[in-house]
Amino acid sequence: MSLLDSRWACSAGCLEAAALARLEHLCAIRIPAPQHRVPLGLLMLSRGYIDEQQLQTVLITQRDAGGGKLGSWALKLVRDRAPVAERFESAVVVSGPGPADPA
Repeated sequence: MSLLDSRWACSAGCLEAAALARLEHLCAIRIPAPQHRVPLGLLMLSRGYIDEQQLQTVLITQRDAGGGKLGSWALKLVRDRAPVAERFESAVVVSGPGPADPA
């Protein structure tokens, strides 16, 4: 007799079946990976899409407006400078969808 998970198995065959069932159960358990989210402003800053002054301007505009997505505000502020706008758009697309606008 053998003991597995506080249960006795009467033979090697029973032990093998119990061990297999336990292994299948353990393999089926999915532990969610931690999500490390980098704020979009820091991502754009670290990749050189914007400088600190531009980030501060966007953050102040976002705050003064009462919210909204940072990427949307960044695009609105730099729409007249095409190369910068394209870099912002690519940063927003790469970072993926964010939470819904609070407005």
